[in-house]
Amino acid sequence: MSAKMYSIGKAAEITGISAFTLRYYEKIGLISNIVRDQNGVRKYRDEDIRNLQFIKVMKETGMSLETLKEFLDEGCIVDDLKNGKDMSGLIQKRILLLEAQMENLREKQRELDSVLSFAHSKKNMYLDLLKI
Repeated sequence: MSAKMYSIGKAAEITGISAFTLRYYEKIGLISNIVRDQNGVRKYRDEDIRNLQFIKVMKETGMSLETLKEFLDEGCIVDDLKNGKDMSGLIQKRILLLEAQMENLREKQRELDSVLSFAHSKKNMYLDLLKI
């Protein structure tokens, strides 16, 4: 049974990342080893889709493409762990990186809460004006 392959359009649809951006990510080396058919058409594997979904989520945390590339270039640590390699330094690095991104998200949440509170108070003011 052959692995499922997706066109760039389908990969874009599944991941929510535009085809233009997928091409850009490949150009800058954020994603690599994308299979191409005999006509040079990109074909994305399930593994590529999972990586793209990870990239999208990390971008949504505010992570820069440069940091993401470094993270991805370090590779998947699961295989190294299975082979008994000590990955504690890299794991600690990733924990710190993720903690920083989580703090970015908390800051964004505080900003959104403030805006939402302001909008809520304005709405209440207008509701009160209707009562006059």
